[in-house]
Amino acid sequence: MTESEICSLVEGNEARAYVALVESASSGVQAQCDLSVRRVGGAYAFVAGGVRDSLLLNRVIGLGVWQSSTQAHVEELDDLYRAHGVETYAAEVAPVGVTGLSLQALQEMGFVPFKQTTMMYRDTAIPLTAVSSLVAREVNEAFADDFAGTCCSMFKFSDPFPDLLRNSFRRPDFKHWMAFDDDRPVAAAMTVEFEEGTAWIGWVCTLPSHRGRGAQTSLAAAQLRGCIARGVNCVTLEAATGTKKRPSQSLRNYARLGWKAAYDRLILLKRV
Repeated sequence: MTESEICSLVEGNEARAYVALVESASSGVQAQCDLSVRRVGGAYAFVAGGVRDSLLLNRVIGLGVWQSSTQAHVEELDDLYRAHGVETYAAEVAPVGVTGLSLQALQEMGFVPFKQTTMMYRDTAIPLTAVSSLVAREVNEAFADDFAGTCCSMFKFSDPFPDLLRNSFRRPDFKHWMAFDDDRPVAAAMTVEFEEGTAWIGWVCTLPSHRGRGAQTSLAAAQLRGCIARGVNCVTLEAATGTKKRPSQSLRNYARLGWKAAYDRLILLKRV
């Protein structure tokens, strides 16, 4: 694949995964939180006027990836978030793809660098074998509360995220995984699978009491086995980057497990 094709794959998978997550919200939560997704200049603009301080639900994925970004697109985004009462939104900007506006141009329009993450991908040709005292397996809706509780406590998320995560169990494209210490769930991860044979991994977290015991490796191995069984040929994800001297543990784990770094993605903030 070319750089642009890889960019389109990893950005598109993440965007569609969050579209599906927003769509899984109950009608009451969608109305209460003013949840919606709009395509602007090819990018996916997620809006949550009722949760204005959430950058995860007020952000733009894929700006300049599928269509060259322009000043008019940024102005349309500003108007969109302003109309929903959102004061600050995030834009996740990949260094490859169609691009359009440069980083300097975006900063001149009011975008401020916030943080950086690393986009990764891996084919499923070679499965993983995990050696851990923790056992990872796919879980059903009986574990929806455990899954949502684990993720929201680790990421420090409140409403509407518990509702989104619990309701995602009702969608066939979502697969949920937990690692267990005996019968106690201590880690979680999600897979969202797409019709063309790709999948996205997200919401990966481990309770502090069980870090360093191979939970992430066990989950990744179980997720890959599940993907292979259902005909998935490529799995993408986003990992915290860390620094050159000290990469994040998650990034190091996934690199060790066969994921390739596509590029580092800059997250910008815009106050409207």
